[in-house]
Amino acid sequence: MTMSESCDEDDCEPMLDLVSIMRFDLQDLAKEKTSLYNRLRSIQDDIVFVHHVCCEYYEHLPIVPNLRCGACIIIVDSTRRGKRFPDALSKTIPIWCCVVNRAVARKYNLPNSFDTELHTSTNAVSRSEHSQIEERLDRWTSKLCESVFDLPQLSRPLRPVWISTASTIIPQFEDDLDFHPVICLSASEHVENGVERHNGYCYVQGSGDDHESWSKGLTPMMFWRNVETVRRATPETIATIVQDIVDSHSDATASPFKHLTPITKAHSMISLGIPKSSEVEPSKALILISPLPTCIEPITSPQPRLLSLVIPAGKAGQLDLMKALTRAIAFVKLHLDAGTTVDIVGADPSDVCTGVAMAVLQALFNDAGDYTGQPASIGAFDLRTLSQQEENLVFINHPFSTAYFAGEISKQSIRKRLEWIQQSAPGMNPSRVTMNRVNEYFLSPPSMRSSLR
Repeated sequence: MTMSESCDEDDCEPMLDLVSIMRFDLQDLAKEKTSLYNRLRSIQDDIVFVHHVCCEYYEHLPIVPNLRCGACIIIVDSTRRGKRFPDALSKTIPIWCCVVNRAVARKYNLPNSFDTELHTSTNAVSRSEHSQIEERLDRWTSKLCESVFDLPQLSRPLRPVWISTASTIIPQFEDDLDFHPVICLSASEHVENGVERHNGYCYVQGSGDDHESWSKGLTPMMFWRNVETVRRATPETIATIVQDIVDSHSDATASPFKHLTPITKAHSMISLGIPKSSEVEPSKALILISPLPTCIEPITSPQPRLLSLVIPAGKAGQLDLMKALTRAIAFVKLHLDAGTTVDIVGADPSDVCTGVAMAVLQALFNDAGDYTGQPASIGAFDLRTLSQQEENLVFINHPFSTAYFAGEISKQSIRKRLEWIQQSAPGMNPSRVTMNRVNEYFLSPPSMRSSLR
């Protein structure tokens, strides 16, 4: 019987049984990957490996990317199936090491003996991809040199070193090295299909990735504050335990960000951070950004000192963000003109809050960081009486364009505002969605914005 011919009923039954079993196994495998217990248990296994490497071999080294902490640093990450090292460790860190080395060498006119070569792992990056990266290095170096970031003078160049669960030798470093080792530690086991059955649970490779989709509201900060409680959980109790932890933690307590960080490049007229309380300080104005409506009532006399914006995180909130920017710019101008500084706060200020701050800095501050008061006409909006219909019209028809503001606006000028923010608050790193919406707000015609309605 050929493949094209129909099989007899008796011959087909075993084949159908096999297909059914395979389909069941694949469905079961998918469930195991998204299991809350498996994910958290796998993270705990990864922690054991990281703890072993750091305590046994690198106890004196910081596990943060901060050159001021010493000669060496450890960067820890994990990866999903198919890779032993995530791209962040195999490509991004080597690129940054090389670009920083080249920028420092250029700025301080260092000798040729200062290593500015690109170092990648041959096990993770092919020779072809290595060459393609090298072609872009000088351009990236120039961008770093032209940015607002201060480059320290390094006594030795940076060089990545890779360690994984498969490493049989953990390298030791002497003080007389001719480079600063940047240790890239991959915490995940490399397992077939990304899942492997262990005793009593399934190990999920890169289990901590994309935690918003499976963690039931448990944040990394909440996890670490309750790690022993989570460790004692069983598959039957884990959901209840996680829910109890989430319910007992407010967003503000779970945030790793400081209360407020002034943007020094903008003369500290704008600050970013998390809300310390629901009250607005008498000498300040406040933009409160939340994914859900808040119960805080704005202060209406003599001017509204609180602007509450509901902007869901990620793609779900992109239209809300675009529509909120005009309102936020108008609000900030209203108070800066009156000599009142403005705080922009949210539970996670690194994304949407940073996007709003970028827009404010682009609209109202020139490239030197000085407040210009432009654009003048938006100050006429009465934020207390602006209806939703009027707000939509303002969003679509307001004549914001590159010619309307003081100075030229481009993706580069918007990016520079982000650099100002990161100079003062390095943890602020907006998502690509937020960056795209801010760029679109300033650089696209109103007709393009109306298509988002």
